Amino acid sequence: MKEIVQTLIEKRAEHNSFANKLKYKEYSGRGRQPRPIKAEIIEHRMGYGRKSFVISRLSGNRLGCYLPTSYNEIIDNREARKARYDRKLGTHVDDYVKHEPFLIVHENHLEFTEFNSFDPFKHYGKYNFRELLHLFNDFDRVSSNKYDFDIRQNRMNFLCDPETNQKGVVLDWNMRRRMEIKDTEMYAIECPVYYTYRTEVPGKTKAIICKIPLYEGITFNFDGIPNNTNTEKAKQVQKAFDLYFDHYRSRQQTLRKANTENREATNRIHRARSENNFNQVRPEDAFKVRNVSERRLYLEHFSIEQIIEKMDPEVVNKANFNNTEYELIKFPHPDPNNRFPNCYYLKMINPSTGEIHLEGVGPYQDSNGIKEETVEAALKWRDGDGAVDVKDGSIDRWRTNSKQFDYEIPVAIT
Repeated sequence: MKEIVQTLIEKRAEHNSFANKLKYKEYSGRGRQPRPIKAEIIEHRMGYGRKSFVISRLSGNRLGCYLPTSYNEIIDNREARKARYDRKLGTHVDDYVKHEPFLIVHENHLEFTEFNSFDPFKHYGKYNFRELLHLFNDFDRVSSNKYDFDIRQNRMNFLCDPETNQKGVVLDWNMRRRMEIKDTEMYAIECPVYYTYRTEVPGKTKAIICKIPLYEGITFNFDGIPNNTNTEKAKQVQKAFDLYFDHYRSRQQTLRKANTENREATNRIHRARSENNFNQVRPEDAFKVRNVSERRLYLEHFSIEQIIEKMDPEVVNKANFNNTEYELIKFPHPDPNNRFPNCYYLKMINPSTGEIHLEGVGPYQDSNGIKEETVEAALKWRDGDGAVDVKDGSIDRWRTNSKQFDYEIPVAIT
């Protein structure tokens, strides 16, 4: 980063020298076209290769950095052509807009122009931002994890539900679309792109990594220190940044707790089998163990009915088919790394013997799971109604989940 900044500082002085201004001075008159502005492509080692971008002199002794694709237009002093769809005309039309740099080098500070609008719950969606990331995150610092400046972007999103106010719930965009969330107050909490820099603290041996969320109009001096962090926009983006990391810290605490429980539950079952003493083993610990082989050790000693009973399940729906009582039960999965937050089981009660049988079904809100939280949907999922291919007899779970197929009660053979 320091090498890039130093290069840009030198180029700014070169482009704004008196000789250069005189040579490339813009003028027009008597039918003459303006002379082209001096622009050049510079390269820098970024990532696993070399990245290039265009620099050009701006008014006010400034230097602008642009995308490489805009070099010819900048050198000829032409505007960029952007196509848009005109609803009135019903066709695409071309608009010509002025080239905007993604980074401006002033006399004593740097300015980012990518963040011309701010919405803490929407992606920036800017193509130029990738150039900005490559400009800062060069290969040497990223690989060694030793940096003075850095730009980072957390891609994890959280779900905010004002009713439960539960923190650290990771948002699955596909799940959110399947839930068809429209008229609710639930929204995604996304992390604003933030800038980090290393600062020395008097009296401390280790430097502190400061995190500053980027916003419109943020400027930095040539040492990489932000200048204007007390503006109204800075406070707005800082509030969204604090909200995100509040959820992030809650999730990290939950993950650490789950890792500890997984380790303790695994050690407990191995100790019990070696000592042949299962008094300290709890059935509900089976769902805390992530390894399938380790979990099977619990199933060797406890039945699935004993384990699920200890999970304190919730009865979602009841129904009766062929004089058999069915219940759809669910309980939250204790492991936050699990893909789905809840586990679903179909509970069947034999009226003659009173015997209880449990059978797992596909989780709700999964493309291959039950379509509704009902017994009928669970039976339809289990039996594969309406999903049998007439050609090869295979069962298509996607067709099983379709609402157009009703549950077909099996006919008892006498």
